[in-house]
Amino acid sequence: MEFGFGFDDFVAELEEFEVRKTNKFERMWKYTFGGSITGSVMDGGVIYFGCADHYIYALDAGTGKELWRFKTNGIMTSYGLAAGGRFYIGSYDGYMYALNARTGEELWKFKTGDKIASAPCVFDGKIYFGSGDTFLYALSADKGREIWRFKTGEGIISVPSVYRNRLFFTGLDSCLYCLDVKTGKEFWRFRTGAEAHNDIPLLVLNGVVYFGSFDSNLYAVDADTGKEIWRFRTGQYGTSSTPAFNGGKFYYGCRDGIMYCLTMEGEKIWSFRTGGIIEGFTLVHGNAVYFTSEDGFMYAVDKATGKELWRFKCGGPAFDSPKERNGRIYFGSYDCHYYCIDPVSRKEMWRFQTSTLVQSTTTPMHGEFEIVVKKAVTDEEKAGEEKYSIAAGEVDLKSDYAFRSEYSFRSEYQTKSEYK
Repeated sequence: MEFGFGFDDFVAELEEFEVRKTNKFERMWKYTFGGSITGSVMDGGVIYFGCADHYIYALDAGTGKELWRFKTNGIMTSYGLAAGGRFYIGSYDGYMYALNARTGEELWKFKTGDKIASAPCVFDGKIYFGSGDTFLYALSADKGREIWRFKTGEGIISVPSVYRNRLFFTGLDSCLYCLDVKTGKEFWRFRTGAEAHNDIPLLVLNGVVYFGSFDSNLYAVDADTGKEIWRFRTGQYGTSSTPAFNGGKFYYGCRDGIMYCLTMEGEKIWSFRTGGIIEGFTLVHGNAVYFTSEDGFMYAVDKATGKELWRFKCGGPAFDSPKERNGRIYFGSYDCHYYCIDPVSRKEMWRFQTSTLVQSTTTPMHGEFEIVVKKAVTDEEKAGEEKYSIAAGEVDLKSDYAFRSEYSFRSEYQTKSEYK
């Protein structure tokens, strides 16, 4: 784990330190107004995204020209969904909106009890989505009429997935749920050690559900029984999202800033480090893996070796999942712009600016965690002993991690999970 004090001549030697999760994950509920884009979808040559400026946009993918925009009464941070000639997206105003995908005309909206921060899924004429009010909703996709709702223990920031007539989603109550897609009856739940936040669709492949948790594990769980098959430990700052699967391998970007390539059995093949959180879905196209990072870059990495091919710098953090169409790469940024990039020339083809250049704000990147320093090592204690060394430039006093002593710390987070 890297830190940075910012003093080139400072070397701190520590006997022991660790990162502990001390607060609930609330970052997704804390975004402020601005022109920032956190997620987008593409369908039929049209790019759709909601924005923190309260607008929903539709752009022509070839030219970047705005086709229409629709104003809601709240910030939008989810990807939304284009399906059946409609665009669906939830807003911080508590509504799920259904718009005509071609014109932007409102078809219906459905009110929940809190903010909506994740996208829906559509299956067999129904739309499924979660809300901060702790409910998972099933509505008719054409009229927005409620069919059933299912209550969890905390808010939901998860895109559901349907597999073999079962509905899978995660909750901030630490659970992966499996429900009957028709009735909402619970078949089973699997409990992790912390909040489970997945703002892109869960991957369900060959009878196995793959998802991340803020206990810093990527899980593989049997879709029929809810039993754990394997887990992969990432860094110490929690993880979320869903891996991409390509050529018998998983590609998984994490909140520790690392892109991992894993085997089907959850063993690491390679890893690539960025300077910030990776939350979006990974695009695997040709010989490259494309992904964005909170450090403000979109990366292209060789999918076989994990070696960087190139990167593109935007003016702010990037969380959106890259998309490919006709040989071009598309993604939105926190810097209030949407980009189209040529991966051959590695140059920008066009960019689209949202209604304001004021960027949104939210809580610190790893504000849920603290670095706990157990004991500083004196010169006398160093004699005859081997110690861990944190070199100059690796610990940042201005970082968003808090340092605390083990003697004044009390944690309510239990690392021992109760699995069902």
